[in-house]
Order: sequence, then structure tokens, then C-alpha cells
Amino acid sequence: MFLSILMAFSEFERSIVTERIRDKMDATRRKGEWVGGTVACGYKVENKKLIVDPERADVVRRVFARFIEIQSPKQIAYELNHDGILTNQGNPWTTGHIYRMLNNYTYIGKIAYKGDVFDGKQDRIITDEVWQRAQEILQSDSPVKDYKGKMETLAPLKGLLYCGHCGCRMGPTYARKNDDVMYTYYLCTKNSKRGESLCPVNRIGGGEIEAAVLIHLRKILQTPTIVNQLALKLKRPGKEVNELLSRQTELWDEMFPAERNRLMHLLLKKVTLYEDRLDLDIRTEGMQQLLGELDYEDHN
Repeated sequence: MFLSILMAFSEFERSIVTERIRDKMDATRRKGEWVGGTVACGYKVENKKLIVDPERADVVRRVFARFIEIQSPKQIAYELNHDGILTNQGNPWTTGHIYRMLNNYTYIGKIAYKGDVFDGKQDRIITDEVWQRAQEILQSDSPVKDYKGKMETLAPLKGLLYCGHCGCRMGPTYARKNDDVMYTYYLCTKNSKRGESLCPVNRIGGGEIEAAVLIHLRKILQTPTIVNQLALKLKRPGKEVNELLSRQTELWDEMFPAERNRLMHLLLKKVTLYEDRLDLDIRTEGMQQLLGELDYEDHN
């Protein structure tokens, strides 16, 4: 009993100390003081304070100037890597590094903390005019905001599509053109972060790849091997299984996009895009579920 009381007091004391440390760090940040962590490019630490590093500060100014000029983080990363300039951690630059730098309030003598911006103790590297212009460009280049459900409808292959050359996922990106129509593209995620494009697959239009996947899926569903395998597992005549699948594929063009997308995720495990071909990995259990749904509709 006495031991339990001691342990409870000990735990309470630890929580009090932790809370005090957190409060102290919060107050320090709000006063604009550096509390440790990753040092932003262009600065160095002296006596626990951020001091401008003249040589690296030139790199920061170059990034902002080039962004305002060409508005291409990918090209900027390529140029820095080409010139043998590395990040503070000694790594090649990626678009992620460039975007983080362009959004870092440290460079205008500020500190961003928990959604608020406070005056910092460090000297600025970027002028207000340059910062403001960079933010305007970033805002104008932001992806179109939309409801999550609608975005998922626009990108039915999200989480399914992979780059056959780089072995990584191909993620969706969106653009609204002059005709005010939303367009979807899938990008090789590894290549999109490189300074220089090295992937022959790189990017493909959403409509193009989704149509190709549907065509391939229809063909697969109608192959005798797949039909026979499903018939065996479901203990149903092959002709009956074939009729159910054929009827389903004929209706795809008339389905609402959300239902068609649901079926793609139900039937597909993975879609791999190469330069010259498309490979589909089928979810057998998904096919069984689909046939169960069709059979239920048939008898109700």
C-alpha cells in the first residue's frame, strides 16, 4: 500500500516537471528565442542563439530569387545539386527542401509556433518584399481545395498505382485549367522529389491511365483461367460465373464514378505502370465478394 502511494506521488511529480518544462519552452518560443532542433540553412548556432552564416545565407537568397524568377522548386533543386551545393545535413536537394525553405518564417526574423507567428531574436536573411512575393506565388500554385470524398473520386487509383521503374507509388495531383475543369495526374513520387527527372514513367494523365486499367481489368475478368478459378472456389458452374462477370463489365460505363472506384479497389491489389506495359495484380477475395454481391442482386 505504502509503495503504491510512493509510486503515485512519483508519477505525479514527473508529470508536474514535464508540464513545467513544456511551459518554459512555450514561453521561450513566444519570446522569439531558439530552443534547439534542426538549424535552418543560412544559420549557425553560437551561445544557444541563431546567427546568420554568410555563406549559407547566400544559398537561401539564391533559392528565393530563383523561385520568384522561374517558379520551379524542381529546377532549383537540380541547379543546387549540379553546382555541388548540399543541404545542411550533407544530402542532395529535393523539392521538399525547397518548399520547406520557402515557407520558413525564420528567414524574415520570425518564429512560427502552434499556428501563431512571433518576432524572433535572430536576424532576417530575406526582405519582406521578397518573402511576400514568394508567398503569393506559392498560394497561386497551391492544389485546388476540395472535399476529401470528391478528391478520392477524382483519383480512383490513389494507393493502387505504382511506378514500375522506381518501385514507388504514383500519387495524384490536381489542376484546374482555363475551361474550369478539374484534371487529375499521377506522378512518380520519387521522381517528383528529385532535382532532375530520371524516371521514364514520370507522369500520366488520370483519364488515360484509369481508362487503360478498366480495359485491362475487363479483359482479365473474361479470361477462361480467372473464370474457372472463381467457379472452382465458389463451386458454381463456369458459364454462370462468366455471365455474372460479363454483365458487370458491361454496366461499368453507366455506373456512378464512386461505385466504379469502389469496384476498382475491391478487385485490384496493385497496378504497376511501366514505359511499355501495365501490370495488374488481382484480389481474388475481392472477385469472390463481387460475385457474391451480383448473385444476391440476381435473387432479390
